[in-house]
Amino acid sequence: MDIVFRLIYYSSSNNLIKGNIMKIIIKYLSVFTLVLFLSNCDKSSTESTVDPLVGIWEQTEMTMTMGTTVITTVSDDDNNQTMIFNEDGTFSYTGKSDGETDSGNGTWSTNGNKLTTIEDGETMVLDYSITGNVVTISITDTSDGETVTVEIKYTKQ
Repeated sequence: MDIVFRLIYYSSSNNLIKGNIMKIIIKYLSVFTLVLFLSNCDKSSTESTVDPLVGIWEQTEMTMTMGTTVITTVSDDDNNQTMIFNEDGTFSYTGKSDGETDSGNGTWSTNGNKLTTIEDGETMVLDYSITGNVVTISITDTSDGETVTVEIKYTKQ
């Protein structure tokens, strides 16, 4: 801007120079305005969004409901699980169930409130929801006329 003021000062006696300087000022102000406009454009339309499920999740509890019987297991040294959902659509898990170590991996995807996992060629479609830093994953199955629902809660690390 200092250059612009010097040009105006030196050209105050010559109308032709004033006209040229005004054109230069308008040109620079137009470019400056364009740069400001473009730098404030909404970038969300060009940026990809990361699925909120991506990350490391630690199991906090599991609830199994069979008819009127409800069993809740709080995670401890013998019953726990860590799930890792990667941005590339792969997942892995490690943990213990009744003291026995278990681990695995596969691929995952989401559609609405459905989480689809594929592990060793087996596809599972689970219901899930995220509230804050807690994800709840549940599945309901009916076998021999009895409905069993398993709900597992994880906290994001």
